Amino acid sequence: MASGTVFGQLIIYELYNNECDQVFEELLRLSDHNGAIFGISYNNENHSLCTVGDDRTVKVYKFDKQLTLDPVCSFFGHEARIWKSCLTQSTIITAGEDSSIRVWSYNGQMLHRYVNYRCKNVWSIDIVNCNSIVSGWSDGGLRLYHLDTNSLDSHHSLLEINDDFPRNVCFISSSSIICHMDSGKLMRLNLDGEIEKNELFYDGTNNLKSYATMMISPYYKQLAIGTLSGLVLLFNLEKYIAGGENVRQFQADTNKIFQVLWPKIIVNGENYIREEPLLVCLTNGLMSLYDVAGIPTILQRFQLPKGRQSWPNTCLWLKQENLFIVGDRQGNIACYTLNNTDDVLSYSQLFRELHGKNGVSSIDLFYDDRLICSCGKDGIYNLFEVCEEPSSLTLKSSSTLSTSIGWLNSLLVTSSARGTQHLFTCYQSSKFCLYSLEQKRSFMEVECGGGHRSSDFYLHDMVVGKLVYIRNKNVYIATKNLKNSLNDICLTTPTHGTEIRCVKLFKPEILHSIVTLQRHLSAVCDISVIESSSLSSYFLFSCGARAQICAWKVTSQAKLINVTNVGDFMLHPLKRTKKKSLINGEQPMNDTELDVRFTSITVMPVHQEKNGESFLVFVSSSDSFLRVLHYLPSLKRFILLHCYSYTNHCLLSLTSYIPKNYIFTAATDGSVCVYDFTVLVDNVELVRDNNIRYSSITVHQSGVNDIDVRQCENDLLLVSTVGDDGSVFLLRLDNDLSWSIVTSFLFAHQSPATVRFLSDSVFVSIGIDQRLKFWNMDVHHCQIDNYRTTLVDITDILSMDVLHVKK
Repeated sequence: MASGTVFGQLIIYELYNNECDQVFEELLRLSDHNGAIFGISYNNENHSLCTVGDDRTVKVYKFDKQLTLDPVCSFFGHEARIWKSCLTQSTIITAGEDSSIRVWSYNGQMLHRYVNYRCKNVWSIDIVNCNSIVSGWSDGGLRLYHLDTNSLDSHHSLLEINDDFPRNVCFISSSSIICHMDSGKLMRLNLDGEIEKNELFYDGTNNLKSYATMMISPYYKQLAIGTLSGLVLLFNLEKYIAGGENVRQFQADTNKIFQVLWPKIIVNGENYIREEPLLVCLTNGLMSLYDVAGIPTILQRFQLPKGRQSWPNTCLWLKQENLFIVGDRQGNIACYTLNNTDDVLSYSQLFRELHGKNGVSSIDLFYDDRLICSCGKDGIYNLFEVCEEPSSLTLKSSSTLSTSIGWLNSLLVTSSARGTQHLFTCYQSSKFCLYSLEQKRSFMEVECGGGHRSSDFYLHDMVVGKLVYIRNKNVYIATKNLKNSLNDICLTTPTHGTEIRCVKLFKPEILHSIVTLQRHLSAVCDISVIESSSLSSYFLFSCGARAQICAWKVTSQAKLINVTNVGDFMLHPLKRTKKKSLINGEQPMNDTELDVRFTSITVMPVHQEKNGESFLVFVSSSDSFLRVLHYLPSLKRFILLHCYSYTNHCLLSLTSYIPKNYIFTAATDGSVCVYDFTVLVDNVELVRDNNIRYSSITVHQSGVNDIDVRQCENDLLLVSTVGDDGSVFLLRLDNDLSWSIVTSFLFAHQSPATVRFLSDSVFVSIGIDQRLKFWNMDVHHCQIDNYRTTLVDITDILSMDVLHVKK
């Protein structure tokens, strides 16, 4: 028997039989770890024993005939603590706190890894039938992976030329690649057979030297190339003979061709392969759509929105809806209603800068004819619904794959035995990733240098992934068979990958997962929900680390619920004072801004209806300021109005009492403060008036974790608070904002807690100690009584909400 201690000692016991019973006696003791040992595993076939622990090391031993342990290997295995390990006859499998499972050889070489960026921990792993890994993750997901010992099946260079270098590459088939060289030559790199054969495809030294924009058609039938002189070259790949002269060409302009694109045509929700028109972008955002089946003729001209980098990156043609969609380098998505009457079409609908300054990378069909997906170089993908009359797009949702993935390149839809899967080609810093939306993990990772380099991805037979890219003036190709990855499954429905910091209830229905919203760059600290003036719709606001706020609109039609991102805010660098309180709307100034975290958020409607529906958004911050923002849904815009502060300490919690326009804040120094924003709610334009009343009181010995408010007789307010000191306080607030302590109960909880009123005489509190306590309160006699305590089986409770439901 083997055991590991918190002091890093591995103890081996041997079983002895005596006259009465069996006894384990210590055989040997090793102290090789610099920290606690968390996991021990043993393989009976090769008599190997593995230990992992707090020091992130993997140590493997082997028993000899004398029952002594000989070290086999020792290596650093993860970027954080390692929880568990498993052994097969040829591999070591470890799981840790860095969101990954890793497969190693017995000499310490990493063979493969499984990463789920939504989870912080992999708590447990085991081997099934020597060919599968079953694992339990911190999001509650139980996942089954095929045991893979190769990160890539192959990865090597294709081209070695000393006097020239490549500029662009693209696949023209599963076995052929076209490479544009700086000299202007087009080289075909053939992958058939064991040895690659390179040959001259086209000699373009006269017209393709130093520059060419190159694009393959969606079904790999034609290749188009635009030149500096305005010439467009067309290669029919089904008939073209390498090195031949049968190349079609036409003069689109006398100036530089900025981009050539082959629009994918969609009819009745399916790809239409009978036509392959060509979109050519000229100077100043002028685009021409050509029919190149015979003599190239212009079908339609378009004008992109004006900008410094006005050229398209991608396009899609919904032929049945007569709608042409273009995504450009400025992040705009422009829709054009096709007709033959206007010489140059202007956009009929524009989503301005939807994908940020780096631009839109692709627009494609998501899974049916009603949803269109756009991917951007900002790491966000948007889903649109197609409306028929008039032909237009409606933005339904905006999401990210992971906070670590900052560039989405394209969408591939595949089918396997497990159903349809959506695969995104994307970039995580300098690494290429093939990411599964359903499995929330990468199937293929290649260190390629980043998305700014020329590269292309090909999915052969929907199973084998191939990536070709340029790096260090060379062309490389990486391949990976994805069959096993596509058939991996999640056996249980996952939820949050880390701790749940806040919950809010706003619909009295059976709880089930609707959608996962991923837009925050870091931890989400709080959410607030307010009903919209629109029928059956709500606004949801979330705040968190990196001083970020996200706004979402939740609409329900019948049983279908849609959630759409309708605005974002990140705090720009401000100035703030040192050791000085700012009151009555004074702005922070002096000193440099520290890293600010928004800790809590609440919302009030603005009474002024001149500009339509709008809201005041209040956020508490780690730098002691209460920030007030004006949110305009029609513009999807946040405007920072003012900053208020009554203390130098971090604000922990925030709540509102809308009938009186009061905002309550609580800080780490044990104080509670109330602000009266009636003037601002009645007229948001009076923001510069310093008429905001406020009043504070210090009650707790340390931080106040939660506050709740309820109206009592004589129009007074009762405020209940719980804090880090475990105490519960009941306070009274008069109309003149004067505070008084009704009563308190010290050490009600053994850990921080949260509190909510249930009625005029009852409130409830709960903490990490898992004790749910019900309190009777008698305001006239200044008493509270804990009349019931219930132990709950939920650990590490951080948040609670109450929704009153009619029976």
